[in-house]
Amino acid sequence: MSIVDDVFVLARSNILSYTRALNILSFLEFEDKYAPWAAAIPGFNFALRRLAHDDNERENLKNIIFQSSTAIVQRLGFNEGANSPFMDDLLRMHVMTFLCNAGHEQCSEAATQSFQAWRFNGTRIPPNMRPWVYCGGLRNGNEADFDYFWRRYLAEDLSNEKVVMINAAGCTGNENALHKLLNTIVDTTGTQDIRPQDYSAAISSAVSSNEYNTMRVFRWLRNNPQHLEHENGRSLLQVATNRLLNEAQIAEVESWLTSATPPPDAAITVARDGIATSRANMQWYRRRLPEFAEYFRTGYFEEGFELPGPEPSTPPTTIPEPTTTEEPTSTDEPTTTDEPTTTDEPTTTDEPTTTDEPTTTDEPTTTEEPLFDPTTDPPTTPEPDSANIVSLSFFTLIVTLIINMV
Repeated sequence: MSIVDDVFVLARSNILSYTRALNILSFLEFEDKYAPWAAAIPGFNFALRRLAHDDNERENLKNIIFQSSTAIVQRLGFNEGANSPFMDDLLRMHVMTFLCNAGHEQCSEAATQSFQAWRFNGTRIPPNMRPWVYCGGLRNGNEADFDYFWRRYLAEDLSNEKVVMINAAGCTGNENALHKLLNTIVDTTGTQDIRPQDYSAAISSAVSSNEYNTMRVFRWLRNNPQHLEHENGRSLLQVATNRLLNEAQIAEVESWLTSATPPPDAAITVARDGIATSRANMQWYRRRLPEFAEYFRTGYFEEGFELPGPEPSTPPTTIPEPTTTEEPTSTDEPTTTDEPTTTDEPTTTDEPTTTDEPTTTDEPTTTEEPLFDPTTDPPTTPEPDSANIVSLSFFTLIVTLIINMV
């Protein structure tokens, strides 16, 4: 889960390109567990919303999402079993809500069938299936479907169930049904069909649960400017203007703000703030679109990662184990007399006779070649030989004769 979440956060922060992010996340095609998809859904939703400015590119991203969800859809299915594990039921709720909102064909069909069975046959919808079944049924349904749904909402006593239903109410694709919901949101007569604590959820649902409803809400407010005198009306305008997708929609809003019959000043301020947010989103889209387009063009690709090389180090010096001798080494057998006897090489009674390279018995002998600092070349001293001695003697004789002759 942390890997998926980190990848999306790094990509959103422009630290990691979306080309590489989508390439890394391609492993989701083989993933069917809760944690990875719980982290992936918010990241994909953000990307889908940013690509809403371009229908073609958004469809390309949807196709990648649908391909990545193959394994998890195949394992979970669209219906909740009698003995289905709780975590699978919870995961199915999140995944199907996400896929139905993105337009997954099989998910939309399953939601519509379950909704119609609930409406006409009284078939119970399991609690964890209700968010996406309600939303999908209303998105693909008509005004009569919404009316039935709203009657059930008003008759519902469970607080949690009312929240689920109000969040799904804005999914409706029928414009007349949407107007009924908007009238209820801005109602000031005190009937309170919507509880005060649910107004925020109702406003967000009306504007953002169905992409086509954003401009429908704006035009309804433009045609009913009296509602902009109240907080709920201005909140609807703010959410709608935050979600404008192109310059044509922005121009439509701005022309209304500068018309002969403009909205109240408070509404103008809210609308201009929303336009600024929409323009910022469009700038983000233009700046990051090439990263998405590159992955859409290439698909998955193998990435090469350069591993850091080993730290440079000085090779260790190998010192052979010292050798010791039980008896001193000498060229002649040492002799002991009452008085020291001199030979070609001096010998003593206390110490063994030395050779060209003396050895002692008190300390172990070192290696045959002395060790030197590895950073410097060992000094080389040529040993005298007979040819050098003869040359030196001959040169000395010549110099002596010359001096005597002078």
